Amino acid sequence: MASSQKSTKATSHENLGRRDAFNSLPPGIRQLLNEPYRKNLLNIASGTMLSWHQQALWVIDWMIENWHTPKDIFEVLRTAPFGQNQVKVLENGNYAGRDLWLKREIAKRWRESEQDLNSEDAKPELLDSITELGDDGIIEEATDIDPERVRWLWRNYIPAATLTILAGDPGMGKSMIAIHVAARASRGEAMPDGYALSRAMSSAIASAEDKTANTITPRLMAANANCKLVKTIRKVNIDGKPLYLSFPRDFSHLKRHIIEGKRKLVIIDPLNAFVEKGVDTYKDQDIRGILAPLEDIAEESGASIVIIAHLNKKEDASTLYRVGGSIGFIGAARSVLGVSYNAEEQTNVLYSLKSNLSRKPPALRYSIEEWKTRNSKGEQITTSKIVWSGVSEFDPLRKSGRGDGLRVLILEFLKQELDDGEVEAEQVRKDLASCGICSWKTLGNYKASLGVRSVKKGEKWFWDKPVKWVK
Repeated sequence: MASSQKSTKATSHENLGRRDAFNSLPPGIRQLLNEPYRKNLLNIASGTMLSWHQQALWVIDWMIENWHTPKDIFEVLRTAPFGQNQVKVLENGNYAGRDLWLKREIAKRWRESEQDLNSEDAKPELLDSITELGDDGIIEEATDIDPERVRWLWRNYIPAATLTILAGDPGMGKSMIAIHVAARASRGEAMPDGYALSRAMSSAIASAEDKTANTITPRLMAANANCKLVKTIRKVNIDGKPLYLSFPRDFSHLKRHIIEGKRKLVIIDPLNAFVEKGVDTYKDQDIRGILAPLEDIAEESGASIVIIAHLNKKEDASTLYRVGGSIGFIGAARSVLGVSYNAEEQTNVLYSLKSNLSRKPPALRYSIEEWKTRNSKGEQITTSKIVWSGVSEFDPLRKSGRGDGLRVLILEFLKQELDDGEVEAEQVRKDLASCGICSWKTLGNYKASLGVRSVKKGEKWFWDKPVKWVK
């Protein structure tokens, strides 16, 4: 009787096509997978040529086949050695974090598995697993989630629990501005526009370019910081060895430092300097694989993570599309701030390039001034500080001097999107949603006038760049 039920169940799975990847493996590997060792399972998965999410899918299938609970499957895969660099999967036009994607796939595949819970080889504790899917948070329905208001470190400029990018050319004081914000947070002092903080907050600064003793600490002193509440991170201790902070290797170390230290502001200056060799920051997939876990850390800890970014050398592009090397930078951040020199007012300005969580705040004028002090040895220390001087009328789109500001943004979005050739229209739609510069309908209205062509291949439409861009 038992063998008959097993045979029926296997046939059901074959009809569903759920075990194709597993059954196509060499018998020796299948035998290893059938041993009760998770390490073998994960190592073999990571050694295949499949993408990380394909690896995860057939591991999920195998574990379901062998009566592992959904919660157990999730706990195994969330610490798997594969997928650490590629943790974002596109779903319905939005990027889902690795853990959320895993939860959804486990839930979906469990329900599609058609397991015979009455068969003789079923484990009794699995009988309530369908209920468990909802109870342990494996899946989340919109109706089950209570809406939350947006929280801010600095209202309309730096949201809490997510990523902010501060970008600009060298010499514009990006790092000093970030340190100035950390200094105000350390005292619980109002932000430059008057936004009041409820209490003093702890911050952490990971800087690859500035040393703590001769640059960061003097700048904190110049900004009148409570230095006890501002920590610097340069190295982590791994197996007794101090190693420079590196991503994605040290995401767990960063997360622990933020949560245990109750940091409410984390400054990474600049992100590219902390990225491991082999990660191409000019490729969307690679950079999103770095930004996604940072976003997850920010959400879990409630901290504002501010990433300092340099501008690329595309002088003919607006600042928004000069941030880093990939469109993935601006797609991941909920707020993108820029710094520039406003020739009309003859002053430096901090302004908003992108704001997904609020209306764009006004630009603020600032200057960089010299500041001197003495150390405990009586030696003179010279540094710089930020001095704010009110609201500016600066408009980054008007700065381009190229007419229709929205047209300029759309043109530069399409140039980046189609630079390597044809892109499926649906992918363009998803990338546009990620950037948030305009609606899909608005993009379509500008498409023809910019010379972008549509090409149909089979049942799918693709967009292709023109022979020469129409400006």
